[in-house]
Amino acid sequence: MPHRTIHPLPNGTADDMFMHTLAEIEGEGTAREARLKAMLDEGLADIRAGRTVPAEEVFRELDAIIASKARTFAGSFEATI
Repeated sequence: MPHRTIHPLPNGTADDMFMHTLAEIEGEGTAREARLKAMLDEGLADIRAGRTVPAEEVFRELDAIIASKARTFAGSFEATI
């Protein structure tokens, strides 16, 4: 979870403070959307340039990682019995 910067609240009513906080939250969402769009654009550029990994290779690597974690989990579970 990203660190949230705390800004001083404006002097005023509870409604003013609520609107100020809402604006900050919406700003964070907009920034997050911009980062996501940039990552998607980068990924699409990689695909168009041919910088990809075949799906079979990706799934083979994921299967190996999952199997390794399953063995580690099973071993740690057996050690507690």
